[in-house]
Amino acid sequence: MPYSNAKKPAKGNDDDMKRKFFATVALAFVCIVFVIYMFSGPPKVVHKSVKHLQDPTAYSEEKDVKDDWLPSQHTPTENKIHTEEMMGEDGETLKNNAKGMRKKAKMFFKQDRNRDGFLAGADIPVATLELLDANKDQAVSFDEWTHGFDHVAEKTKVKAFQKYYGLVFGSKLPKDWSHREEYRTDVAPDDDRHHQHEMDLGDIKQRNMDEFNVADTNGDGKLSASEADTIGLRDEEGSVKSDKNRDGYVSIDEYTEWMG
Repeated sequence: MPYSNAKKPAKGNDDDMKRKFFATVALAFVCIVFVIYMFSGPPKVVHKSVKHLQDPTAYSEEKDVKDDWLPSQHTPTENKIHTEEMMGEDGETLKNNAKGMRKKAKMFFKQDRNRDGFLAGADIPVATLELLDANKDQAVSFDEWTHGFDHVAEKTKVKAFQKYYGLVFGSKLPKDWSHREEYRTDVAPDDDRHHQHEMDLGDIKQRNMDEFNVADTNGDGKLSASEADTIGLRDEEGSVKSDKNRDGYVSIDEYTEWMG
């Protein structure tokens, strides 16, 4: 039989076989996916609060974030400051999230007696002031007070501050004592940094007593003009103004009142 008359395989049969092969592969893939779905279950849906939709940072800030502060990587002083920053009203350690920061904000407002937006003078014990006053302006700002909450966004801290102080500082968060005048939309209260917290009054009174006793060289319970001069009670004009009754001596009561 001549070569030209040899019977060729039908092309249609090859196409049918290819289609059947790919259909079988696709069906097998669908079956595998279905089996995996049945055993693993449907994907979990996380229902986020309305607050999250309004403020994208709020949701993550509310979560119980693990404290990443490692005492071994810090100095004793830094650890002491961090402990104070994260301490709650009852001495508990607050969590580094928005909820913990808001508790700290409430404490700040309660301690701020004259509502000037800073803790100073009678608002805060000297020991705490020395720990948290990072810029050394003799006052603790809200920014310094909440410094330890580094997982909380700045705008969340501003909202917490404005909850108690409104917009008296506009949209800004006061961070330095000078901002009392610079940012306030009203007149700032009087400077109260020279006042003393009640926890410090006992120590101050004892120091005053010790100074008085050292100056009272003859032990008669009062200071003469020369004795008063040794502890700086005589001014440049030679007057001892702490001698309230003008009897020529400074009693312990006059001295305590003068040192106030």
